[in-house]
Amino acid sequence: MSLQTLPSSPYNGVTIVFSNPSRFDKHHLLTGYIKDKFGALVYLPACDVRTLNVQEGWLPGTRTVLLLGQAALQEYHPLHEQAILLEQRGAPFKLPSPLDSQKDITYVATFPPQDSADFGNYEEKYNEELVNVTEDLDKEAGEKSTKAKTQRKNWWFWLSKDISKMLRIHTMGVRAYLSPDYIIYPSQCSIIEKLSTLKGEILFLDIETLESCDMSCFGFSFSSSSKIYVVPVNNYNGEHGYDPSILGEIFRALAIAMRDNIVVAHNAMFDLSVLADKYKLCWGRKIEDTMLMHHRIFPEVEKSLGHCISLYTDLPYHKGEGVFEPLSNKQQNSLWEYNGKDIYTLKILHGEIKAYAEIYGLQDSLEQVNSSISPYLTISHTGISYNKIKMLDIVDDCARRMLCVADVIEFLAGYYLNPNSPKQVSQYLYKDMGYKRPMKDITNSKNLYKLLTKIENPVITLILYYRELGKLCGTFKFTPWLPKTL
Repeated sequence: MSLQTLPSSPYNGVTIVFSNPSRFDKHHLLTGYIKDKFGALVYLPACDVRTLNVQEGWLPGTRTVLLLGQAALQEYHPLHEQAILLEQRGAPFKLPSPLDSQKDITYVATFPPQDSADFGNYEEKYNEELVNVTEDLDKEAGEKSTKAKTQRKNWWFWLSKDISKMLRIHTMGVRAYLSPDYIIYPSQCSIIEKLSTLKGEILFLDIETLESCDMSCFGFSFSSSSKIYVVPVNNYNGEHGYDPSILGEIFRALAIAMRDNIVVAHNAMFDLSVLADKYKLCWGRKIEDTMLMHHRIFPEVEKSLGHCISLYTDLPYHKGEGVFEPLSNKQQNSLWEYNGKDIYTLKILHGEIKAYAEIYGLQDSLEQVNSSISPYLTISHTGISYNKIKMLDIVDDCARRMLCVADVIEFLAGYYLNPNSPKQVSQYLYKDMGYKRPMKDITNSKNLYKLLTKIENPVITLILYYRELGKLCGTFKFTPWLPKTL
């Protein structure tokens, strides 16, 4: 179905292209409640809104195009069939304007609004023309190919952020960044000198690992320089990147650099744990993790490096370029280049997150989470001291309370009721007591608390208390034996 809504107000230069109309769009696009929801993000009367199969070219003055869905992305992206929405979403790209060869049009792709607002993948069922390549909830893509899926419940968040980025680019243009200076396979002297001598700066660090958790390479850069160093450690053919004695000197210099500078990484807990466990390199006390910083700002959305790059920067997507188990020189070189790009994007991302936190007054929260990294890593690797006698007293007290609570529940219910049994709790609440049954997760704590806001039943309170005591016992790896009758 070909649909187009021409601007009713003076055209602002923004064209919105739908891969396909939604199941509600019989005569025009954006029908029903989704029009108001989507219209709150962008001023539709000034936009050219059309489906992908509209034959007319861009309107004069078109500067920015918002691509909604996989098919629209594939139609215009330089990679075409290789472009995947879950990867390229939010990453702007430019193409020459067919109206004026001296100008470019900027394209930004994101999720279709109807799919983002629906809880399920309903559009596929109602429209056979939908391209079902990557818009399925269970399709995984992104960082390291399989680790960074985007949950459907978060699609609207990413859609709104991508539209905000598109409007900013439309008004101010794509952000310009300083070009990086990649030094791949640097000399041992330059590596050791840089890592050993620079102090009081920010050290940006990222490692790439094999399945064995051995490092294939690591990249680093300092805040005072545009140079990005990629240091091979283990090559694909089994050889070391440098002589083992030289690698020892490099690791020693790296340990000095981590001690004397602020270390910035994305998912620092992993990288620093590998360095400690496999290579006996101790981390410093000053660590900042862009993944945790982002998680403090937006705690409910995805936090992979690929997602963060699309949210805070205008950089192109590169997380699908790395071959993490290289089998040839070509694949190994692509991994080194990938590692260098990770460092480059990390430097930009760190600054953008800091600037965002300053605008919204979140510096204390970021400082708190970053200050916790070193102590948490230390405890994770060395363990924590505890009072065993006091712990056993706590467990014993919880076990006695659980027995007493179970006894009271049995007295109030009139029969033995296992508080941990979903089947028995469901039988009591929704059959014996006749309460309204929820759609799903019928006996989890969330629904039980909701039930308590409407109904005064001490059995529900006791079931929740019993479960809290059980969790506390489970914290100490202890599960008390509970007889059916006391």
